Amino acid sequence: MTRSFQLISLLLACLTFASCAKNTYPLKTGPAPIISVGKEVQKYNMTLDFGGKHFNGMLIAKTMEDGEIRIIATTMFGLSLFDFGMKGENWNVYSCIEPMRKDRVLKIFETDFKLLFLSDRNVKKIEKTKEYTKFVTGGGISKGVVYVTPVTENDSEKIQIKHSWLRLTIGLEKMGENNVIE
Repeated sequence: MTRSFQLISLLLACLTFASCAKNTYPLKTGPAPIISVGKEVQKYNMTLDFGGKHFNGMLIAKTMEDGEIRIIATTMFGLSLFDFGMKGENWNVYSCIEPMRKDRVLKIFETDFKLLFLSDRNVKKIEKTKEYTKFVTGGGISKGVVYVTPVTENDSEKIQIKHSWLRLTIGLEKMGENNVIE
């Protein structure tokens, strides 16, 4: 009985010391956004997997004249998946298809796109390698992992956002200059 009591006491002491250890959260992503959006249209081939449904399409981002960043995703056939806007910390949902029009999902989209398009965003963890930079956001059911490749300032070729608990994955691959959209 006393042996198990000593073991439990030792375990609780270890947990107490571990919880008092230096916490690095929140970390800052950096002074520049992951995707820099100017007056030019940024175009990405997009794959979106949500709740067992798979969509291929295009994500378009542009800074409007009033300073708002508009983010629009469409399928290859022209169906609009979502249309979001952000100006500073303000977030607007102009349209979104029904399966994704839930408060928790929209909040996750807000967190993800603010991480991509705004500078100095808070994240839980940043891991850099030669191949990619990994950002971890949120926790529990809203935990997201963002992979950005290659590691260059303001011009990422590939981005993958994964939310395992929600079965939501967004893949973005920058379109070449020969794919013209005005």
